[in-house]
Amino acid sequence: MAENKPDVIIIDLRMPGCGGVETVETIRKRGFAGPIIIFATEVDDASLLKLFRLSVEAVLQKHGAEGQIFAAIDLAATGLRMIDKDLMDRALELLDDQPPAPSLDNLSPKEMQIAELVTKGMTNREIGAALNTTEGAIKTYLHLIFQKTRSKNRSSLSREYLKFKGTLEDAT
Repeated sequence: MAENKPDVIIIDLRMPGCGGVETVETIRKRGFAGPIIIFATEVDDASLLKLFRLSVEAVLQKHGAEGQIFAAIDLAATGLRMIDKDLMDRALELLDDQPPAPSLDNLSPKEMQIAELVTKGMTNREIGAALNTTEGAIKTYLHLIFQKTRSKNRSSLSREYLKFKGTLEDAT
């Protein structure tokens, strides 16, 4: 693809072998940042959200798209998007239903202090000693912190903490 340097890529969502969403993911991972236009007969909710997250420039319903393809290409070339109205309405509805992203903003000052000490590599016992509390209390705090931040373990909490503090560029 790099040697061809396409201006626009047009993909059918339902292709034999590899689906359109997976193809877009691969194209984006390979560094193509240009416009991608998707044709679809129907789009399931998960695919629709993924296409939005992959920043496709157009998602067009196959029925009636013949008259829209040139407009979609023109809009994509200027940095604008063209999403079928029904699909846009559905995507917005789905995004409204999404739970808010986890954030360390929801932590109390003590929980934030514990998250910082976890990031420094301290054990529960060491954190308890530093904060003049018991190891059991630290375990309870950590359980609450993991729930609030949706962290699965100390490593993911540390990544989120560093990202929150602005000392980690990309925590993905």
